[in-house]
Amino acid sequence: MNLKKIKPVSNRGNSLETYVSINKSGSFSFSKPCLKELNMEGNKRIDFFQDIEDSQNWFIAINDSGELKLRYYGDEKGPMVSSSSIAKQIKKSTKNDPDKTLRAKIGAPIKHGDGIVYPLLIENGSYFYRT
Repeated sequence: MNLKKIKPVSNRGNSLETYVSINKSGSFSFSKPCLKELNMEGNKRIDFFQDIEDSQNWFIAINDSGELKLRYYGDEKGPMVSSSSIAKQIKKSTKNDPDKTLRAKIGAPIKHGDGIVYPLLIENGSYFYRT
């Protein structure tokens, strides 16, 4: 018998993916790689957009004059923003359980008007743990 020891690997805080977690109270927690990938460093703000033609499609824009201010909590965590009304709308339109935390990957940038938006890649039932 030839055995190989498998060690547990924790991706918490070390993930290379850009994603956002949306909890039931309306907090949007962005993964740490979002800081650089989405240019969220500094005093940035965020806007949320819903596709009128397909209400399940959601987008974010990072800029200096958005509706919501990003908050930063040290080097170990990514930025956060809170809006219970937007969180409820996202979960309702994508048919996700409002009482569970939802995780959405953030897609490649798309030019929209004079700016750039990032799609939230949300699937039905894409939550990753109970809250």
